[in-house]
Amino acid sequence: MPEVIYNGYLVKGSIIKNDKGEETSAQYKCNDGFMMIETMKKDYGFCRVDWDRSYELPYCVLRKDWNKMEFELVGGYAKMKNAGRVKAREVYWDNSVGEWYAGCDDNFNSPAAGSICRTIGFRYGKMIDAPKKMRPIEDVPFGITNFWCYYDDVLPNSKNCNAEEYGKLGYPLCMPDEQLSVSCFDTWWKVDVKFELKAKRKYKMYCPVEIEKEGNVMKTKKMGLTVTWGGLKENKLTGKWDYTEFKEGVQYEEKKFRKKKGFRAIYIGDINTYDCFYCNVWLGKNWMNPTDPNSKEPTTNNNCGKRNY
Repeated sequence: MPEVIYNGYLVKGSIIKNDKGEETSAQYKCNDGFMMIETMKKDYGFCRVDWDRSYELPYCVLRKDWNKMEFELVGGYAKMKNAGRVKAREVYWDNSVGEWYAGCDDNFNSPAAGSICRTIGFRYGKMIDAPKKMRPIEDVPFGITNFWCYYDDVLPNSKNCNAEEYGKLGYPLCMPDEQLSVSCFDTWWKVDVKFELKAKRKYKMYCPVEIEKEGNVMKTKKMGLTVTWGGLKENKLTGKWDYTEFKEGVQYEEKKFRKKKGFRAIYIGDINTYDCFYCNVWLGKNWMNPTDPNSKEPTTNNNCGKRNY
């Protein structure tokens, strides 16, 4: 990590390294008389070791030049969660605030949308086309244009972002429906697959699946998903699980997909052949829930350790 930043310096002994011994982040302080423009990690800078090895660093400015951004999302009558047109204003060193303004969406991008959402308190964000019911904010003038960011792990005041004052000579003007609009979320991608086996007159297997993408829960029934069923037997020699993928008509009978229960099947084999059972969900050739019951991480797509039949 760099030993100096703009009008500031590295705090000795604060460097954090990963398992490979690479420096990933460090704490910084400002020189006397300066205030810090922070990163998403507050007064810590960080290195993008898994990307292009660039740095995101805090920097320090005179008190009279310091500000941070404040945003509000105005959703109007749209029923979108954590989404809206963007109102912005500056907060200054003495906690006084500027006037609210809107941003023009010329050259706006999703990393810039993410910077807005991180300021509000979310992990991620994306630019959206505002639906008709998300009407333009009234009585709020345009204040900035050409707002974009190069990386998707920054705040708006980052040196890796750009914004220009609206109305400069030579720049195109914007219509009200060109106000910035974003959607904010905490989950980029999550697949939750569970397995349940109920034993009464028949051994009924259930495999409910929930998929969340960019903060939205997907309608899985029409996604073209498929399921595979199987059994697991503990290998006494290795102490691990041996997998057996079932064949329809041999070990199970397929039943119709249900919204709450998900994929369903009836196990028709000998229940004592296996120690436990599992389900895997697929989209084409892509395995949606790669898991391993031998892993130290907990898994939910099997009933190993939960046998009650």
